[in-house]
Amino acid sequence: HTSIRTGAVWVEELLQAPPSRIRETLGMHKHVFIRLCTMLCTVGGLRPTRFIGVTEQLALFLVAVRKGESNRGLQELFQRSGDTVSQIFHRILRLFTMPAIYNAYVRLPENQTPPELELDPKMHPFFKDCLAAIDGSHITAIPPTEERARFRNRKGQLSLNVLAACTFDMRFCYILSGWEGSIADCTLFDQAHGHDLAIPEGKYYLADAGFSHCDALLVPYRGVRYHLREWALAQSGRRPANAKELFNLRHSQARNVIERAFGIFKKRFRIIQHGSEYPIATQAQIVPACAVIHNFIRTHDAEDIPELDAEEEVDLLTPREVEGTRGRSADRGALARANRRRDTIADAMWASY
Repeated sequence: HTSIRTGAVWVEELLQAPPSRIRETLGMHKHVFIRLCTMLCTVGGLRPTRFIGVTEQLALFLVAVRKGESNRGLQELFQRSGDTVSQIFHRILRLFTMPAIYNAYVRLPENQTPPELELDPKMHPFFKDCLAAIDGSHITAIPPTEERARFRNRKGQLSLNVLAACTFDMRFCYILSGWEGSIADCTLFDQAHGHDLAIPEGKYYLADAGFSHCDALLVPYRGVRYHLREWALAQSGRRPANAKELFNLRHSQARNVIERAFGIFKKRFRIIQHGSEYPIATQAQIVPACAVIHNFIRTHDAEDIPELDAEEEVDLLTPREVEGTRGRSADRGALARANRRRDTIADAMWASY
């Protein structure tokens, strides 16, 4: 590594370049990058090493997750050894996932109606007890050869199944990462709800038909047109014919925020789509770290316009798989309560419509 254009020189050039360059390279504007550096120093205790400054350390990590750059590619760009690159990457990764930083930016929503729903007459007061939307999404994983069978999902790809919830301003409020791609979404929810995903009594999250209906989740009617893509492909001008169709349409419009958030997330951090050759525990840890960065940008950058109106990741289940999702998170009493709540909302929507 003998180039006169060292990593420090490259980062300094980036900071002095036109704003579009740093945003494309690091995924954020210059003022957000500086603020992120300051936060890692004051809260996380990040310090310069003998040869590498704070801005270069953070830039290295952001290039890795933003571009999905390999260790060898980072060595060439920053003119550092492979060991140095790995040490910096893991150092910044630990900071983003430490409780003092992670819990400050990825936290469960407040126990009140989100303003995005409250101000929408199509959604309020029908979804007044809704707090967020939740879904699972598969991200590329590269597990050891002997463990690949566990990580192979229904589509035959190697992945981690990440359970995530987001608020209606597209900030992630919960991440469960590390489970194999062969695990179903409803199983992930059972694990999360029994551990650290606390949903207040009387409140619920919006979920799709891959989850079981229970007190904590509101899912659509099965066997009734649901996905926005289905409505778009329907005959022009067709309107909902009954209360169930109307409920499913508005449920889909509200829950689509998690699909859009995942779409923006995967485009913003290409390492999520391409995978990495780090140990599988590190691959799982990258997801919540990227969620912190995503939320930090959404919080501190008023010009952060979503890069993509993501299409839905329509996950069509077979009849056997749909049947397998029933009753895992709820007993018969809870299922009956959830069904009554859904029917009440649907009837109120239809009467207003």
